[in-house]
Amino acid sequence: MVDFPQELQQYPVDAPQLRRANGSISTDSFVELSNGHYHQPGLSKHLFNFLTHYQIPTHIGTFGVILGANLFGSYFTGYNGYVIVPWQYQLDLTLFYKTKGERMEARLALINLTDQKNWSPPDPYYGYDSITPDLPFHIEGTIIYRF
Repeated sequence: MVDFPQELQQYPVDAPQLRRANGSISTDSFVELSNGHYHQPGLSKHLFNFLTHYQIPTHIGTFGVILGANLFGSYFTGYNGYVIVPWQYQLDLTLFYKTKGERMEARLALINLTDQKNWSPPDPYYGYDSITPDLPFHIEGTIIYRF
């Protein structure tokens, strides 16, 4: 999953504490904005996702597969607009097995299946005008035992 940043903004941009005498607004990232409507940095205006799940019950348990896709529109990382992250997508595939009675479950998740070069802003503490690479293709395994 692509992680979106937490914009370190103590107050909403229209809060009285951020208003300046000239009517502009000062953000926590020291960018002065005129009055208006602003999109939250680090969040895309467009997000499309798809998730499908298929399973086959057998006499020894249930086998299944889950396919997920996310498409994120471009977004900027701060109110200054210096860094714009382009459109990006990620495909994930999970294979699973559940025993009869579902006491035990095993999952193998193939994350970022197509090894896309996706980007996310780092912690806002380090500034709003940089980005870091997301994880490349990787595999996560899970075993659950219920007792």
